[in-house]
Formats: sequence, structure tokens, C-alpha cells
Amino acid sequence: MHKAVKWSIGGITVVGLLALVLIITLVVILNTASGSRWAIDRISSALPGELRADDFDGTLWRGLRFPTLVYRDD
Repeated sequence: MHKAVKWSIGGITVVGLLALVLIITLVVILNTASGSRWAIDRISSALPGELRADDFDGTLWRGLRFPTLVYRDD
């Protein structure tokens, strides 16, 4: 095999593995309560003001239920 073909196969393999890791990470974040909590914490820290979601049921994948959701932007 030529060197260029080997480099191309290696590059495609690396890109495929990175895509697989990204997909697994998204599934964990969207489909677990701890991943959903992590994502909500990141979102609330990026918003201006204060978003408080103390307790919730569910996941981002299947839907969330918030007993109390408070947003304040003074």
C-alpha cells in the first residue's frame, strides 16, 4: 500500500473513533439524570441572571419535570 492510503485509512479511523466517543458522551448526558443535571448546570451558568432548578425528575432525552423552576434577571 502507498503511504497516502495508509494515512487516509488512519485518519478515517481516528475521525470515526472520535465520532463514536462524541455519540456515547451525548447519550450519557441526555439519557441519565446525572448527565442531565450537569447539562442544566452548564446552561444555567451561561445564562444571564439566575436559573434555579433544585430538583427534577426525568432526563433530557425523555423529558424533565420540574416541581420548582425559578429564573431571575434583576
